[in-house]
Amino acid sequence: MIRLALFCGILFSCAHTPSLEERCTPLLSQILSIQETRRVLSDGMGEYTRIYKEGIISREAHRDLYENWLKREIELRGKVTLLYNRAYGTGCL
Repeated sequence: MIRLALFCGILFSCAHTPSLEERCTPLLSQILSIQETRRVLSDGMGEYTRIYKEGIISREAHRDLYENWLKREIELRGKVTLLYNRAYGTGCL
């Protein structure tokens, strides 16, 4: 009886061990999502800089847009850095 209980315990503990894909996919998906957001925001800031250089928006407006973009970029960079560190630490990268 004890052998059966031990066997079942081992069997069930192995059955609940998440695979590499199950462990890593959510983490890597978060990284990709944040990186895509950063790309879109960076492209948008590049467009604002272009229209500033063309004289369509003022220096003050461009500065405000840049400061807002920079705050968001710093926030996202911090989040993605933590996720990358976690991914390296757990063997996902």
